[in-house]
Amino acid sequence: MKKNRFVLFAMMLLLSINILVTMKISQSAQIKYENIDWLQNTTFDGTATPWYSTTNGDLSDIAANGGNGMANCSVLGEQGSISIVANPPNSSEWKKFNNTAFPVLPNQGCGIDSAGCWASHIWDEDGPFQETGQTPSVHWKRNITMPVNMSDYEITSATLSAIVNASVLQDIDCPGDTNSGGTDGNLNGKVYDYVRFYVLISDLEGIREYEVAYNKTTYLGAGDSVAQTSIMPDTYLITVSEEDLIFYLTSVLESDHYNFTITLGIFIYCEDNDPDYELDTWTSLRIKFFNLTFSYTKKINRFSTIAWNQIGNKLPTPPENGSLKIDSAILEFKCRIDQDWITDSPNSEIRILINGYIHTETIKLNLLNNSFQTAKSGGFDVTSLIAKDVNITVSIQVYLADNFRLSTNRTISLDNVTLKITYTMFYESEIPPGPNYLWLIILLGTIIAGLLAAWATYQFYLSLIHI
Repeated sequence: MKKNRFVLFAMMLLLSINILVTMKISQSAQIKYENIDWLQNTTFDGTATPWYSTTNGDLSDIAANGGNGMANCSVLGEQGSISIVANPPNSSEWKKFNNTAFPVLPNQGCGIDSAGCWASHIWDEDGPFQETGQTPSVHWKRNITMPVNMSDYEITSATLSAIVNASVLQDIDCPGDTNSGGTDGNLNGKVYDYVRFYVLISDLEGIREYEVAYNKTTYLGAGDSVAQTSIMPDTYLITVSEEDLIFYLTSVLESDHYNFTITLGIFIYCEDNDPDYELDTWTSLRIKFFNLTFSYTKKINRFSTIAWNQIGNKLPTPPENGSLKIDSAILEFKCRIDQDWITDSPNSEIRILINGYIHTETIKLNLLNNSFQTAKSGGFDVTSLIAKDVNITVSIQVYLADNFRLSTNRTISLDNVTLKITYTMFYESEIPPGPNYLWLIILLGTIIAGLLAAWATYQFYLSLIHI
């Protein structure tokens, strides 16, 4: 009987051990990692490494520099002006040329002296010049080189002035002259004698050419005494409007963004008013002063960008049969601008990109002030942009959304950029991770518990037999 009891107990013990040993141990666990700092050098100390800058668009409009506690995104403005002054014009800067439309030069001479540009002419109806001497002309030209590439600048203001004077004999025919060949000074459809002073601006090839100032005389030479002199005192030329002058300057600088030409001109017209004999004496025609001044401001082209970037680590790879869940990702930073943003660009902004994907929230530049402020209270939730199995790249970008003019630099600065990620790692395996000896202890404990259970079962069986 005892032998049978022992055999029965031994069989139950072996069965329990076999079940416990061959049974697969299944374990499910999870570990949460909270607010892990994903970026390095969040305050841009030293040279700002591992942060690096990128720029796109018109690189003459933007620049980036960083380190020593902040990262800067600069929009490069500039304002300048140029004055071309001839008081009077001199021969070292102004060169004499024939007017190609009226190539005959004044026959009494023309040139530049200590008082400026001058011309003198006599038209004698019976003289050697005859018809060709009726329309003499002369030009003085000066090429101007701009200090900047004007394709990057817009002319914002412009003024022009020129002073001329003249002296002629009264044999010049004017309205009201009784010796003009007409009745009561009327030339019966003909024109009178006149001199025309003018200023042209053009490209170097003369393809685009505009008259920007002129004076055409009407009563210079009035009177009938051919021995008397008629004087035109210092007189300003009539100029085009500032709006037109800006348009013409802009046009000639579109062909060559650095160079254009100014021309000072004198044109003389002698009408054959006397059917018997005509003499026109242009004693002295002079251009004594010239000034062209204009200002220009830097043009900023839209769609240019400046960004500060850092390539962070990948999220860890979960174990076999495990998984990883991204719980949250919060980006925070501070920003400022050194002076108020301009009203001409209301759409320019700071953007956030994670691995090239733009976050829906932005910060308008016109909302920044000149002291560092938190970009958004509580930070930006960028959880939806965080990807697994790739390095997490963070970019903070200044985006210029408008075309505008900028006279002085504007610098947007960034600091204290942090990205905090919270994620949970789930473990599901037959042998959960951890030191092996712990699981040996657990296994031995389980076997002992099984033995005790088997012994208790055996004792219970015996008690039933005795009953």
